[in-house]
Amino acid sequence: MKKSVRILALVMAALMLTVSLASCFGGSKADAIKKAFEKEDWEVTTIDSDDTLVKAMISAMPEEQQEKMEKYELIWVQKGLETALIIKCSSAKDLKDFLTVEDKDGKKDDSAYEEAEEEGYINGDCFIIPITSTKAQEIFAGA
Repeated sequence: MKKSVRILALVMAALMLTVSLASCFGGSKADAIKKAFEKEDWEVTTIDSDDTLVKAMISAMPEEQQEKMEKYELIWVQKGLETALIIKCSSAKDLKDFLTVEDKDGKKDDSAYEEAEEEGYINGDCFIIPITSTKAQEIFAGA
């Protein structure tokens, strides 16, 4: 009986470890988001941070965020005149760090992240900037 309980306890511990590791390495939401846009017949393109429009948008960001943009995947979605830019970070934590800025006193200000999350601009490790479309944000949030 004791041997059966030990084996069951070991199996349960292994199962819990597997589940917890799987949740840590769950992967990016970017693939699901891309598929959701493609399903709605949107054009989905990975673009470079050297793109003219992207450079213009990046120039409006705080300098700290501008420097980080080069390491992120930028996904342009478009359907007719409706457009949006999706920034795919390496993780949800990295996205929070990206949207957290340091104020004049050296304190971290994550209010931009909190507001973006509340408004539905964040999905996993991705952040959407709807340029000319509210429909894009709906698709993004539902992916």
